Amino acid sequence: MLNANGTRGQTTIEYILLVAFVVALITVIGYFIKSRVLA
Repeated sequence: MLNANGTRGQTTIEYILLVAFVVALITVIGYFIKSRVLA
């Protein structure tokens, strides 16, 4: 029981970190492209 809950929690945290990383990456790329277009 504890192992299953721990694994599920870890997976959720890793998923959140992955989503946050992807969102940050897209934001940086979008900002870079916008800067290149406006420059």
